[in-house]
Amino acid sequence: MRAVERDAVVHALLASGWHAASEAGAVPAAVAERLTIEAGDARDRLAKIDALDEGIYFDPMYPAPRRASAKPRRELQVLRAWLDADTDTAPLVAEARERAARVVVKRPHHATPLLPDPSHTIESKLVRFDVYVNPARLSETGG
Repeated sequence: MRAVERDAVVHALLASGWHAASEAGAVPAAVAERLTIEAGDARDRLAKIDALDEGIYFDPMYPAPRRASAKPRRELQVLRAWLDADTDTAPLVAEARERAARVVVKRPHHATPLLPDPSHTIESKLVRFDVYVNPARLSETGG
């Protein structure tokens, strides 16, 4: 499994935090061994997908809520100030939808889906997951 982060600073923070959590035993070794965190653009990774049954998970920055009742935690304020607004997530999800069997996009409840007509939606107390299935990219055993 790969996590791809395009911002060099955020990548360094993620990789450092993942390494520290793994070393401290907060992440089971079997999980730590299976995840790599790469710096780069997800489009480059998407272009390399050619196998059936591939799955992609997007966790983009949430859009600002319609009405903020309280400021988010300081860490999130700094992160939002550091990163530009995600303006290319929808086209990236559309490209992933063409290349992968399943695409899952984490969204806040108040946000509209990034693409119309998710195959289905999974809701939890805090977030929503919009799932897009591409039957043409599923193998007979993977569906």
